[in-house]
Amino acid sequence: MKIETPPQDAAATLNVADTPLTTILDLLAGEGSDDPDSVLARLPAEHLDRIATAAQRKGQDCLDLARCLVDCTAQLLMRLTPADACDRVLHLNLHLATLLDDHDRWDDLHTHADTAARIATGEPASPP
Repeated sequence: MKIETPPQDAAATLNVADTPLTTILDLLAGEGSDDPDSVLARLPAEHLDRIATAAQRKGQDCLDLARCLVDCTAQLLMRLTPADACDRVLHLNLHLATLLDDHDRWDDLHTHADTAARIATGEPASPP
């Protein structure tokens, strides 16, 4: 069975920074705000806790999926000729980059939600 992958140029045109996740996180943390912690602190503490927990889980999911793609890449490289593997590995690499960027975004949201909860309750923010 032949697996179809998009050509390298098509995969390269995907803008990793312009994803639905980026839009949601920008809106949640106050798009263009210099202080996303204060923007998030307006939310109820229960919501901030749920956001922090969900962000932590999604960040871990991104890392788990990235590890899976690394394993897939290794299998492709062992089983296919370099010419056959090239486009597929480049495509997988794009997905890896997206997953790692998403992990960073989820991690940032987790950190901001934790800090915002402290601001909302008057606790001192912990150092980064």
